[in-house]
Amino acid sequence: MIWHIFKKDVKLLWWLAAAVAALQFVKTGILLSIGLFPQNPRLVQLMQLLSVGGLLAVGFLIAAVVQQDAFPVFGRTGWPDQFEGGICF
Repeated sequence: MIWHIFKKDVKLLWWLAAAVAALQFVKTGILLSIGLFPQNPRLVQLMQLLSVGGLLAVGFLIAAVVQQDAFPVFGRTGWPDQFEGGICF
C-alpha cells in the first residue's frame, strides 16, 4: 500500500521535486563559486535569497505531498459523508 502511494506521489509531483533539486543545485554552485572570502556582494545576496527560497520550496514540496492523500477522520472518508439528512455536522 505504501509503495502504491509513493509511486502515485512521484508520478504527480516529479516536476516539483526536480525544481527543488535544481534550486538546491544552483545554490550549491553559487556557494562553491563564492568561496570563503566573497568578493562579489551580488552573488552573496543571490545565495542568501536562494537559501531562503530553497527552504520555502522544500516546505511547499512537503505540504504538496501531504495534501495528495485524504486521511479519514473519525471514520469519515470525505466531505459528502458529513451530511446526513440535510444536517451538516
